[in-house]
Amino acid sequence: MIGFPLSPAKKLYAGSKALYANDYSDDIFRYEGTPSWVWPRVGGPGAAFAVNDVALYGISPDGQAVMRRHHGTGEKWTRIGGLPPGEKKILHIWAEGKELYIGTRAID
Repeated sequence: MIGFPLSPAKKLYAGSKALYANDYSDDIFRYEGTPSWVWPRVGGPGAAFAVNDVALYGISPDGQAVMRRHHGTGEKWTRIGGLPPGEKKILHIWAEGKELYIGTRAID
């Protein structure tokens, strides 16, 4: 595997079924467990990521779309949503259980 974990992790994203990390190129990797300690790349850069029981989700780098990658599907991502009407950019994403939430407003 090229990249992570050879470089430091920027953030970790943990769910009940998977552990992900991104490096400073913002590519995203999934931990495959022991004994191999392998972290294969599962996607390119994203503005932010979240994981739940169902999938890994990401905001596109330009903040205009929400993407989904089901656990165990390599680098296959599906667009599942876009920018809500009247908003300029998706800023936040979080997930829990089987739910997914996005935010378009700054959090102070």
